[in-house]
Amino acid sequence: MGALDFKQFEKGNLLVLASHPDDEAIGLGVLLQRISTKRVHVLYLCTGVNRHHPNATDYTALRQQEAVNAMALLGIPKERLHFLNCVNRELAQHLPEATEVVGSFIRKLAPRNVFAPAYEGGHPDHDATAALVLQLHNTHFFGACNVFEYTLYNVQNDMGRLGGFLPCTLSHYKEYLYQPTKKELVFKQRLLDVFDSQKGGIVDHFPVPYEMIRPAFQVPITGDKPTDPTFGEAYMHFNSHWVNACYSAIGKFLRR
Repeated sequence: MGALDFKQFEKGNLLVLASHPDDEAIGLGVLLQRISTKRVHVLYLCTGVNRHHPNATDYTALRQQEAVNAMALLGIPKERLHFLNCVNRELAQHLPEATEVVGSFIRKLAPRNVFAPAYEGGHPDHDATAALVLQLHNTHFFGACNVFEYTLYNVQNDMGRLGGFLPCTLSHYKEYLYQPTKKELVFKQRLLDVFDSQKGGIVDHFPVPYEMIRPAFQVPITGDKPTDPTFGEAYMHFNSHWVNACYSAIGKFLRR
């Protein structure tokens, strides 16, 4: 743990990668209150709507509007919200294409800071987003840009856990925990209440009385079991074919 200088996040553009509408409020609802949001962008990778939902088009539009309404409370206008619209729980099946789209977007925006969900084993889209960012990070794509991971929820010993990273064996990666004031906690709950379509689900269990971020790891993903127990079986389902396809996608936009 350590002290965190929030002013560092006001230098240049800041990009939040959210797997679904509401992840940005759950994981960073306090941090976004503590900084100026004049240069904050949010890129949503997935709709949060399953493929066979009977009213998928309308429900997708509803979830996007909830995100627009919530971010407006933070002073982030619709023009700085971007929707990739991958189907819920299917991002891992489209990671090479998503890697190219997200990489191209980041290259154009040139953010000074990027926030993305950590690998947690809690939701396949969260983990796929984390893997996408790791692939870019491992190619040194981000350059001088600072890349941070934020927590959502994970599974340890077959039990769900909110707001904490999986156990880490890499001691040189510092985790930052910050506790909201009562006022910040009330405002974060106000943000979460905007996502009315998610009532009765995981969003009801937030906010936890803190948030956590850490610098993103640079750990190669090979499709084989990682030797470091930090990641355990984390990337076993990302096979060598997927890894090669992602690196090929990265190469495409790097050559542009």
